[in-house]
Amino acid sequence: MKNQSEQNIGQTSELQYAVTTAETADAETKTTVATDEAANAQSSEEQLKNKRKIQAKAATKNTVIAALFSALCIVLPMAFHAVPQGGLIFCPMHIPVLLAGLICGWQYGLVVGIVGPTLSMLTTGMPPLATLPSMLIECAVYGLVSGLLMKFVRTGHVYADMYVSLIVAMLAGRIIGGICKALFFTDGEYTIAAWATAYFVKALPGIVMHLALIPSVVFALMKARVTEERYPKIKDDGRNDSSSVQSQTCNETGEQR
Repeated sequence: MKNQSEQNIGQTSELQYAVTTAETADAETKTTVATDEAANAQSSEEQLKNKRKIQAKAATKNTVIAALFSALCIVLPMAFHAVPQGGLIFCPMHIPVLLAGLICGWQYGLVVGIVGPTLSMLTTGMPPLATLPSMLIECAVYGLVSGLLMKFVRTGHVYADMYVSLIVAMLAGRIIGGICKALFFTDGEYTIAAWATAYFVKALPGIVMHLALIPSVVFALMKARVTEERYPKIKDDGRNDSSSVQSQTCNETGEQR
Protein backbone atom coordinates (compact mmCIF):
# COMPACT_ATOMS: atom_id res chain seq x y z
CA MET A 1 0.00 0.00 0.00
CA LYS A 2 2.80 2.35 0.93
CA ASN A 3 4.58 1.75 -2.39
CA GLN A 4 1.35 2.20 -4.29
CA SER A 5 0.64 5.45 -2.44
CA GLU A 6 4.12 6.74 -3.21
CA GLN A 7 3.63 5.73 -6.82
CA ASN A 8 0.34 7.63 -7.00
CA ILE A 9 1.95 10.66 -5.42
CA GLY A 10 4.78 10.50 -7.97
CA GLN A 11 2.32 10.24 -10.86
CA THR A 12 0.35 13.17 -9.47
CA SER A 13 3.52 15.23 -9.19
CA GLU A 14 4.50 14.38 -12.74
CA LEU A 15 1.04 15.30 -13.94
CA GLN A 16 1.13 18.59 -12.08
CA TYR A 17 4.59 19.28 -13.50
CA ALA A 18 3.37 18.54 -17.02
CA VAL A 19 0.36 20.80 -16.54
CA THR A 20 2.53 23.57 -15.14
CA THR A 21 4.99 23.19 -18.02
CA ALA A 22 2.19 23.34 -20.55
CA GLU A 23 0.70 26.42 -18.92
CA THR A 24 4.12 28.09 -18.88
CA ALA A 25 4.69 27.26 -22.54
CA ASP A 26 1.20 28.55 -23.42
CA ALA A 27 1.86 31.77 -21.50
CA GLU A 28 5.19 32.22 -23.26
CA THR A 29 3.51 31.62 -26.63
CA LYS A 30 0.84 34.20 -25.85
CA THR A 31 3.50 36.66 -24.76
CA THR A 32 5.46 36.08 -27.96
CA VAL A 33 2.35 36.53 -30.09
CA ALA A 34 1.43 39.71 -28.23
CA THR A 35 4.97 41.03 -28.67
CA ASP A 36 4.90 40.23 -32.39
CA GLU A 37 1.52 41.90 -32.79
CA ALA A 38 2.76 44.98 -30.98
CA ALA A 39 5.87 45.08 -33.17
CA ASN A 40 3.79 44.66 -36.32
CA ALA A 41 1.40 47.39 -35.20
CA GLN A 42 4.31 49.71 -34.48
CA SER A 43 5.89 48.89 -37.84
CA SER A 44 2.60 49.50 -39.64
CA GLU A 45 2.18 52.79 -37.82
CA GLU A 46 5.68 53.87 -38.78
CA GLN A 47 5.07 52.88 -42.40
CA LEU A 48 1.81 54.86 -42.39
CA LYS A 49 3.58 57.90 -40.94
CA ASN A 50 6.34 57.65 -43.56
CA LYS A 51 3.76 57.27 -46.31
CA ARG A 52 1.89 60.34 -45.11
CA LYS A 53 5.13 62.33 -44.98
CA ILE A 54 5.96 61.34 -48.56
CA GLN A 55 2.42 62.18 -49.67
CA ALA A 56 2.58 65.58 -47.98
CA LYS A 57 5.94 66.25 -49.59
CA ALA A 58 4.60 65.23 -52.99
CA ALA A 59 1.50 67.40 -52.58
CA THR A 60 3.64 70.40 -51.66
CA LYS A 61 5.94 69.77 -54.59
CA ASN A 62 3.01 69.48 -57.03
CA THR A 63 1.47 72.66 -55.65
CA VAL A 64 4.71 74.58 -56.22
CA ILE A 65 5.03 73.20 -59.77
CA ALA A 66 1.38 74.05 -60.50
CA ALA A 67 1.95 77.60 -59.26
CA LEU A 68 4.94 77.86 -61.58
CA PHE A 69 2.85 76.69 -64.54
CA SER A 70 0.13 79.21 -63.63
CA ALA A 71 2.77 81.93 -63.80
CA LEU A 72 3.92 80.61 -67.17
CA CYS A 73 0.36 81.09 -68.42
CA ILE A 74 1.09 84.81 -68.04
CA VAL A 75 4.68 84.92 -69.28
CA LEU A 76 4.53 82.67 -72.36
CA PRO A 77 1.64 84.48 -74.11
CA MET A 78 3.44 87.78 -73.57
CA ALA A 79 6.49 86.40 -75.35
CA PHE A 80 4.59 84.88 -78.26
CA HIS A 81 2.38 87.92 -78.78
CA ALA A 82 5.46 89.68 -80.07
CA VAL A 83 4.74 87.67 -83.24
CA PRO A 84 1.67 88.83 -85.20
CA GLN A 85 -1.22 86.55 -84.22
CA GLY A 86 1.28 84.55 -82.19
CA GLY A 87 -1.34 83.61 -79.64
CA LEU A 88 -3.67 82.09 -82.25
CA ILE A 89 -0.86 80.37 -84.15
CA PHE A 90 1.23 78.93 -81.32
CA CYS A 91 -1.37 78.66 -78.50
CA PRO A 92 1.32 79.27 -75.85
CA MET A 93 -1.10 79.20 -72.90
CA HIS A 94 -1.89 75.56 -73.63
CA ILE A 95 1.68 74.49 -72.92
CA PRO A 96 1.82 75.02 -69.12
CA VAL A 97 -1.72 73.66 -68.71
CA LEU A 98 -0.89 70.42 -70.52
CA LEU A 99 2.40 70.15 -68.64
CA ALA A 100 0.58 70.55 -65.32
CA GLY A 101 -1.82 67.74 -66.18
CA LEU A 102 0.90 65.39 -67.39
CA ILE A 103 3.30 66.04 -64.51
CA CYS A 104 1.16 66.88 -61.48
CA GLY A 105 -2.11 65.09 -62.20
CA TRP A 106 -5.59 65.94 -63.36
CA GLN A 107 -6.52 67.98 -60.26
CA TYR A 108 -3.59 70.34 -60.72
CA GLY A 109 -4.05 70.46 -64.48
CA LEU A 110 -7.69 71.43 -64.01
CA VAL A 111 -6.77 74.18 -61.54
CA VAL A 112 -4.00 75.58 -63.75
CA GLY A 113 -6.38 75.49 -66.73
CA ILE A 114 -8.76 77.78 -64.83
CA VAL A 115 -6.38 79.91 -62.77
CA GLY A 116 -3.74 80.49 -65.47
CA PRO A 117 -5.96 82.15 -68.13
CA THR A 118 -7.80 84.13 -65.45
CA LEU A 119 -4.56 85.55 -64.05
CA SER A 120 -3.34 86.29 -67.55
CA MET A 121 -6.51 88.21 -68.37
CA LEU A 122 -6.34 90.18 -65.13
CA THR A 123 -2.66 91.11 -65.49
CA THR A 124 -2.15 91.47 -69.25
CA GLY A 125 -5.62 91.60 -70.77
CA MET A 126 -4.97 88.38 -72.69
CA PRO A 127 -7.20 86.61 -73.50
CA PRO A 128 -9.85 89.33 -73.85
CA LEU A 129 -12.74 89.12 -71.43
CA ALA A 130 -15.15 88.17 -74.22
CA THR A 131 -13.19 85.03 -75.09
CA LEU A 132 -12.17 84.14 -71.54
CA PRO A 133 -15.11 81.78 -70.76
CA SER A 134 -14.48 79.56 -73.78
CA MET A 135 -10.73 79.66 -73.09
CA LEU A 136 -11.31 78.57 -69.49
CA ILE A 137 -13.41 75.60 -70.58
CA GLU A 138 -10.93 74.59 -73.24
CA CYS A 139 -7.87 74.84 -70.98
CA ALA A 140 -9.66 73.09 -68.11
CA VAL A 141 -10.37 70.16 -70.42
CA TYR A 142 -6.72 70.09 -71.49
CA GLY A 143 -5.49 69.83 -67.91
CA LEU A 144 -8.20 67.42 -66.81
CA VAL A 145 -7.98 64.95 -69.70
CA SER A 146 -4.19 64.93 -69.94
CA GLY A 147 -3.90 64.21 -66.22
CA LEU A 148 -6.56 61.48 -66.22
CA LEU A 149 -5.07 59.70 -69.23
CA MET A 150 -1.55 59.96 -67.84
CA LYS A 151 -2.87 58.28 -64.71
CA PHE A 152 -4.65 55.37 -66.40
CA VAL A 153 -2.74 54.81 -69.66
CA ARG A 154 0.12 52.39 -69.04
CA THR A 155 1.75 51.12 -72.22
CA GLY A 156 5.11 50.42 -70.60
CA HIS A 157 6.76 53.22 -72.57
CA VAL A 158 6.95 56.79 -71.27
CA TYR A 159 6.70 58.51 -74.65
CA ALA A 160 3.77 56.35 -75.74
CA ASP A 161 1.90 57.23 -72.55
CA MET A 162 2.62 60.92 -73.01
CA TYR A 163 1.66 61.08 -76.67
CA VAL A 164 -1.60 59.19 -76.14
CA SER A 165 -2.49 61.48 -73.23
CA LEU A 166 -1.37 64.62 -75.03
CA ILE A 167 -3.06 63.99 -78.38
CA VAL A 168 -6.38 62.92 -76.88
CA ALA A 169 -6.34 65.91 -74.50
CA MET A 170 -5.60 68.32 -77.35
CA LEU A 171 -8.45 66.90 -79.40
CA ALA A 172 -10.86 66.85 -76.46
CA GLY A 173 -10.08 70.46 -75.51
CA ARG A 174 -10.57 71.67 -79.08
CA ILE A 175 -13.83 69.76 -79.51
CA ILE A 176 -15.31 70.90 -76.20
CA GLY A 177 -14.07 74.45 -76.78
CA GLY A 178 -15.66 74.52 -80.23
CA ILE A 179 -18.96 73.16 -78.94
CA CYS A 180 -19.07 75.76 -76.17
CA LYS A 181 -18.35 78.57 -78.62
CA ALA A 182 -21.08 77.35 -80.94
CA LEU A 183 -23.68 76.94 -78.22
CA PHE A 184 -22.99 79.75 -75.78
CA PHE A 185 -20.63 82.42 -77.05
CA THR A 186 -21.32 83.09 -80.75
CA ASP A 187 -25.12 83.05 -81.06
CA GLY A 188 -25.08 79.98 -83.30
CA GLU A 189 -22.92 81.61 -85.98
CA TYR A 190 -19.92 79.42 -85.31
CA THR A 191 -19.48 76.89 -88.11
CA ILE A 192 -17.47 73.69 -88.39
CA ALA A 193 -15.31 75.35 -91.05
CA ALA A 194 -14.52 78.23 -88.72
CA TRP A 195 -13.76 75.77 -85.90
CA ALA A 196 -11.43 73.66 -88.08
CA THR A 197 -9.68 76.75 -89.41
CA ALA A 198 -9.12 78.28 -85.98
CA TYR A 199 -8.18 75.13 -84.08
CA PHE A 200 -6.27 73.13 -86.69
CA VAL A 201 -5.30 75.08 -89.82
CA LYS A 202 -4.17 78.34 -88.24
CA ALA A 203 -2.89 76.59 -85.10
CA LEU A 204 -0.95 73.90 -86.99
CA PRO A 205 2.49 75.37 -86.11
CA GLY A 206 1.48 75.42 -82.46
CA ILE A 207 0.22 71.83 -82.60
CA VAL A 208 3.52 70.66 -84.07
CA MET A 209 5.45 72.65 -81.46
CA HIS A 210 3.37 71.19 -78.62
CA LEU A 211 3.83 67.62 -79.82
CA ALA A 212 7.58 68.12 -80.10
CA LEU A 213 8.17 70.22 -76.99
CA ILE A 214 5.86 68.98 -74.23
CA PRO A 215 6.85 65.27 -74.11
CA SER A 216 10.51 66.25 -74.27
CA VAL A 217 10.11 68.63 -71.32
CA VAL A 218 8.30 66.01 -69.24
CA PHE A 219 10.90 63.35 -70.03
CA ALA A 220 13.77 65.73 -69.27
CA LEU A 221 12.23 66.60 -65.89
CA MET A 222 11.90 62.89 -65.10
CA LYS A 223 15.51 62.23 -65.97
CA ALA A 224 16.64 65.20 -63.90
CA ARG A 225 14.62 63.79 -60.96
CA VAL A 226 12.63 67.01 -60.73
CA THR A 227 9.60 64.78 -61.10
CA GLU A 228 9.36 61.06 -60.38
CA GLU A 229 10.16 58.60 -63.15
CA ARG A 230 7.12 56.84 -64.60
CA TYR A 231 8.77 53.45 -64.98
CA PRO A 232 11.66 53.36 -62.47
CA LYS A 233 14.46 50.92 -63.13
CA ILE A 234 14.64 47.82 -60.96
CA LYS A 235 17.81 47.18 -58.99
CA ASP A 236 19.74 43.93 -59.27
CA ASP A 237 18.26 42.62 -56.02
CA GLY A 238 14.78 42.98 -57.47
CA ARG A 239 13.77 46.02 -55.42
CA ASN A 240 12.64 49.35 -56.78
CA ASP A 241 14.80 52.31 -55.96
CA SER A 242 13.50 55.10 -53.75
CA SER A 243 12.10 57.06 -56.66
CA SER A 244 9.67 54.24 -57.43
CA VAL A 245 8.24 54.47 -53.93
CA GLN A 246 7.86 58.22 -54.23
CA SER A 247 6.31 57.86 -57.69
CA GLN A 248 3.72 55.40 -56.41
CA THR A 249 2.99 57.61 -53.42
CA CYS A 250 2.58 60.68 -55.62
CA ASN A 251 0.04 58.82 -57.73
CA GLU A 252 -1.83 57.78 -54.61
CA THR A 253 -1.73 61.37 -53.39
CA GLY A 254 -3.23 62.56 -56.62
CA GLU A 255 -6.02 60.00 -56.30
CA GLN A 256 -6.86 61.06 -52.77
CA ARG A 257 -6.87 64.82 -53.32
